[in-house]
Amino acid sequence: MVTQAIQELADRYWDRLLAADPLLGLQCGDDRYSHRLPDISPSGWEARERLSRGALAEVSVLRRGDSGLDDLAVLDTVECIAKAQIAAIDLGVHRWSPIDHMWGPATVPDQMGSLQVAETPTQFENYFLRLTYLPQYLAQCSALLRSDSTQPGGPGLVVDRCIAQVQRILDCPPESSPFLKPIHTKQIHRRSMVTQLLTQALKPAFGQYQDALKRYRSKARSSIGLCGLTDGDAIYAFRIKQWTSLPLTPDGIRELGAEELGRTYADMDELASHLGAANAAEAMQAYGADSRNYFLSRDDIVRAASEQVERAWVRLPSFFRRLPSASCVVRPVDPSREADVLEHYFPAAEGRPAIYFVNTASPETKTRNSLPVVTYHEANPGHHLQISREREQAQRPDLLRLGGELAASAFIEGWGLYAERLTDEMELYVDDFERLAMLGSQAFREARLVVDTGIHAFGWSIERAAEELVRTGLDEKSASLEAARYVALPGQALAYKIGQVEINRARHQMATSADRSAVQDFHEWILGLGAVPLSTLRRALTAKTSESKQAG
Repeated sequence: MVTQAIQELADRYWDRLLAADPLLGLQCGDDRYSHRLPDISPSGWEARERLSRGALAEVSVLRRGDSGLDDLAVLDTVECIAKAQIAAIDLGVHRWSPIDHMWGPATVPDQMGSLQVAETPTQFENYFLRLTYLPQYLAQCSALLRSDSTQPGGPGLVVDRCIAQVQRILDCPPESSPFLKPIHTKQIHRRSMVTQLLTQALKPAFGQYQDALKRYRSKARSSIGLCGLTDGDAIYAFRIKQWTSLPLTPDGIRELGAEELGRTYADMDELASHLGAANAAEAMQAYGADSRNYFLSRDDIVRAASEQVERAWVRLPSFFRRLPSASCVVRPVDPSREADVLEHYFPAAEGRPAIYFVNTASPETKTRNSLPVVTYHEANPGHHLQISREREQAQRPDLLRLGGELAASAFIEGWGLYAERLTDEMELYVDDFERLAMLGSQAFREARLVVDTGIHAFGWSIERAAEELVRTGLDEKSASLEAARYVALPGQALAYKIGQVEINRARHQMATSADRSAVQDFHEWILGLGAVPLSTLRRALTAKTSESKQAG
């Protein structure tokens, strides 16, 4: 149990983080600030810095007490989040917040349309009020772009993607806008209110934001990596620590990626030989040559994903002692974001279920064997199982239950990657072509260690980065999307494999038997920890191992 003083710190810090960034609440299902948007004015950033410095000071005092593992998990989480918030401002990284095609301003329409609930009168009032604040938020984004006198600026590749995103918003007919998605078609008056606001205020505001992006484009840098900046090494070190919670070096990360890749490529070629091919590339080429192995329509993709989610849900009790109260639903990615994001997951919130979003663009180019591993990563036994279990631990502070990804992304994404391999143990892959795709997915995450460090520490071009990803079996379009993502979010792609390595290490030390019961015991222990920084996981594993030795 968490002691009262530490619980109070966690609750207070979480509440103020949400007040500073209400879109965080939208993403994680806390709707207390569903009527607001972030304040990214200079005073807003100053307030965030004061908040996190105050939290760090409290952590320092509370660490002097006799803290158990539960207390240390909370203190570690607060410290990780606070240090990242402060470092982003100290290093000037916050000035690039309007330049992010993954989660930046141009993604707000889809975020609100897909995640915000506007069914009751109060919910609609909050939703509409948030919409009225959007021009002010976009004006702050434009002001931040104008005030960024740093040369060189953000990467031109990302600026161009943001400009294109905004253009799709401007080109979208009002009646097809994502902003109408939370409102039932029978609510004609409410839809009319949103449409009128969209036409009169929101589209002009997005147009002004796009103008600011176009003016900024002239000073955007042609290089894509942080290593091209004077303080690039310091920024990348910060991003690595932010996403992994571990003090890792680019050289060490690259070496780990290369070693893991070598093993996985060998496994892929061995599996390909069972399929009668000389190597994995030849096996996948033969699979792709058969038109029957492609999806027929967008609905076909959604239907297949839904069947995989259900099949895994039925199989979970054999490997896990406790399940979430409900499974997740499958929905297509909004067309406005298909060009920028792949499959992803959002947990349940009041008024909406957990959602696994699948990108259904160009179904005729997507092979059927490529979808299962993604489904099992994002849904069951991956993110849905882990995150839902986490959120149903009512005794844990909301900072950990709802905001764990701020400090524990490597645990969460590492679990997703661990789940891909676990799915093979669960006998959910129907043939060796699906297993080959799973190994390709593992190689893809291992290649990220090489590619992310290549871009940000060793000066790789976007073309070289994409080529390395294609080697894992990724198609060229997806490889380009992924490489652009690493430019926009330095270090984030490292979380997956590094988290999986730590989880595998823990299982190796704890579940020394292949017995199903031992695996269930391990899953119960690690999911019971909750999403924690990897540094906290290491401490908990050391304590557990010591406890087991003493008991033995």
